[in-house]
Amino acid sequence: MSPSYGRGGTYDRHADCTYLIQTGSHSDIQLTINDLNIPSRLADCSSGFLAVYDSSSQQEGKLLGKFCNRKPPVNYVLNSTNSALFLRFKADSEGSTGRGFNITYKSVCGRTITLSEEEASEGYQTITSPNYPHKPRDTEPCRFVLKSANPSAIVSIQLTHVQLYGYNYHVKVGNFCLSSYINLYEGAVELPEKRLRHFCDNDIPLPVVSKGNSLLLVSYFAIFRAVVSSVQSFCGADLTALEGFIASPVSEDITFV
Repeated sequence: MSPSYGRGGTYDRHADCTYLIQTGSHSDIQLTINDLNIPSRLADCSSGFLAVYDSSSQQEGKLLGKFCNRKPPVNYVLNSTNSALFLRFKADSEGSTGRGFNITYKSVCGRTITLSEEEASEGYQTITSPNYPHKPRDTEPCRFVLKSANPSAIVSIQLTHVQLYGYNYHVKVGNFCLSSYINLYEGAVELPEKRLRHFCDNDIPLPVVSKGNSLLLVSYFAIFRAVVSSVQSFCGADLTALEGFIASPVSEDITFV
């Protein structure tokens, strides 16, 4: 909360406060703005504001939103892509003051991982389930968004350790397990039609490769370790042979009629 919020008064017109929220390395942050009243003389909120950054410091390239007056609406939700959020609250020193703001936040199991060929010296990154190699403490599914920094690249994932709880007595609906599982989806959103694989046992599966530049891994009561990498998706070539064969790239999303 901002200074003096909930005490029936208004904050000091010279207030300039910062807040750093940090959670565990396997979690993102969901922040909810429950109430906001920060008067600003300027429409762009530059004189009085609450700014939220998707990082551990004030970086303009990481700004999720800058809010003032009575916007955003009540119970407005912001989601981080890492385990830190940085907030700055600044009063309009030459204008009027208000009651301030009231926010709540919680850690969300999972995180967004950006894959960069330059940053990974080994050519890949390793991800693990929370509390690995022990049983996860979370009772909700964990969601890991694996995204290549290169828009034209694709994502490859190889699970190297899988341990599903209740493997011998899974609750199933058809071929799908409900008590413990790992799902992989094309893209960053959990949609049934975008599901690529459903893992329901402790066997080490074959690698999975995306068609676009992102994959979503959803785990529930599962212990796992995986190596993930960004792979260049080739389209076009320089050919020097006297003869050869050329075929266009194929996408399963395209239907020829």
